Amino acid sequence: DRDDNDRDDDDRYDNDRDDNDRDDGNDSDNDSFYRRASKPDKTKKPKTPKKPKMPKKPKTPKTPKTPKKPTKPKTPKKPTKPKMPTKPTTPTTPKAGFEQQILDAHNQYRAIHKAPPLVWDPKAATHGNNWIQACQFKHSQNRQFGENLAYGYKDFPTAIKAWYDEERLYNYNNPSFSMATGHFTQVVWKSTKAVGCAVKYCDGYRSMYICNYSPPGNMMGRFGDNVEPPRRKA
Repeated sequence: DRDDNDRDDDDRYDNDRDDNDRDDGNDSDNDSFYRRASKPDKTKKPKTPKKPKMPKKPKTPKTPKTPKKPTKPKTPKKPTKPKMPTKPTTPTTPKAGFEQQILDAHNQYRAIHKAPPLVWDPKAATHGNNWIQACQFKHSQNRQFGENLAYGYKDFPTAIKAWYDEERLYNYNNPSFSMATGHFTQVVWKSTKAVGCAVKYCDGYRSMYICNYSPPGNMMGRFGDNVEPPRRKA
C-alpha cells in the first residue's frame, strides 16, 4: 500500500510541476508582449519638408517726382499812395442837446460879468473838430478864432467850469493878459459873439475838448472894456 501511495504522490508532483512550467512559459510570453506593446516605436516619422518660400516680388521703383518749376520772384507791390485826408466833417454831437449844453455853460458865467450870451458857430466847431483829430494838445495858431483847450474832464460843462475857475486869479485892478487866467478872460470876453466846440477821445488824454470863439478875445489893450468884475460869485 505504501508503494502505491508513494507513486500517487509522485504523479501529483509531476503534474503540478508540468502545470507550473506551462504557467511560467505563458508568463514569459505575456511579459514580452507587454514589453513590446508598451515601448514606443523609436523610429521617427520623416518630417514633411517645409514649402520653399516664394521669392518676394521685386518692389517697383518709385517714379521720381518731377522737380517743381522754380517760382518766379514776386514782383514787389507798388507803394500805395497815401490816402488823401477826408473832407472835414461837422462834429458829431455825443448827446442830444450837445450844443445847447455848451452854450448854457458859457452864458451862465458870462451873465455874471455883464457879457451878452453866445450863439453857436458851425464854422468854429468844424475848425476845432479838424484840429483835435491829431490828438495834439496845443493851440492851432489860427488868428480867426480865440481858442480854449482842455483834456481829462468827464464832459464839457466840467471843462468850461475849470476855465472859468481861473477868475479867482484875475487882477481887476490891472486888467491884462496872463497865462494863468487866459481861459477865463476868453469865456467872459464881452465882444465875443459866438462859439463852436468839439470833443475827441485820445489815448493818454482821455477826452480832449476844444472851443473856438468869434470874434476872438484876449486882445491886448482891451481887457478893461471886455472883462468886467462879477456881479456875484458863481
